[in-house]
Amino acid sequence: MAGPRRRQKGDGGISEYRTRAGPRFLIKYAVQREDGTTRVVLKRGLASRRDAAAALRAEIRKTDLGEWVEPSKQRLDAYLAEWMQTQRLSPSTRASYLKNIRLHIAPPSERTRSRASPAR
Repeated sequence: MAGPRRRQKGDGGISEYRTRAGPRFLIKYAVQREDGTTRVVLKRGLASRRDAAAALRAEIRKTDLGEWVEPSKQRLDAYLAEWMQTQRLSPSTRASYLKNIRLHIAPPSERTRSRASPAR
């Protein structure tokens, strides 16, 4: 009886792991960075082996076509601050967006720092 087919180098891999919710799958594949180094990427939490195989094929295709983009370490509030500078918004809309970013996205330490001190 033949065992599972082994993948060739560069084809990535699929592994099963156990959780309280039941078995889950992870995919592992290598990507070429712009500086020429190689990085191994793991994606976890796929519900079935079939989903994992489809996700692995999609990710490898992205790397082959040069569409894979390395994730940024920039925080969302910093990105939105840059984005706000490029938008043409009315003053009330801008104030509303900034308030929502401050209240719902910025970390708590940033929230207290960005508020003005109350007048006594």
